[in-house]
Amino acid sequence: HSALRTPHSAFLRRAAFTFIEIMIVIVIVGVLMAISLPRLRGSLARARLTGAARDVTALLRMARDASVLTETRCEVRFAPDKDQYEMVIYDKNGEPIQVHRTRRSRAWRDESNPLAISAEMLQPRALPSRVHFAVIYSAADLADDDLPRVIFYPDGSATPATIGIQNDDQKTIRVEIYRTTGMTRVEPGLPPDTPPTLKLYYGPGS
Repeated sequence: HSALRTPHSAFLRRAAFTFIEIMIVIVIVGVLMAISLPRLRGSLARARLTGAARDVTALLRMARDASVLTETRCEVRFAPDKDQYEMVIYDKNGEPIQVHRTRRSRAWRDESNPLAISAEMLQPRALPSRVHFAVIYSAADLADDDLPRVIFYPDGSATPATIGIQNDDQKTIRVEIYRTTGMTRVEPGLPPDTPPTLKLYYGPGS
């Protein structure tokens, strides 16, 4: 009888040892996840913040290029309470171009629409979740709808501005728009004080 029980007992010992190994692996994985998850969340938050700055910068550059190519004024307006922003392009008469959505997926190009502007290009855009406008400085007056804006001119210049963006972790980044060239630059952090010649339209103390 003892000879018959020995293999069974050995099997139970092997099974018990394997179960202990599995538990150790589970504990190790749990510890690694506890260590890595906060870092992963921080990386995702930083990625959303830099992505938001990149998207805002892309629209600002698009507005500058549109102003130079159409030889008309263009601007980017900001709705900080909604964390939204949009591009406005004017025609030769100084009226905002209205592009209506049609069944055609591609925008058309003619004298009234030399850049093949689509309705999607002029739609308001939103910052990613957990990302917000922190401050908006600009040398331009408020638009007709009382929104702060950056204006671009046909010679490539712009009204200088500083757009501050912040995530829920209080990490900040800013987009600088320069007067002479209308070019943009992304910098870490927010300006400690109101930049010279600019007015604070949104943010603490506005």
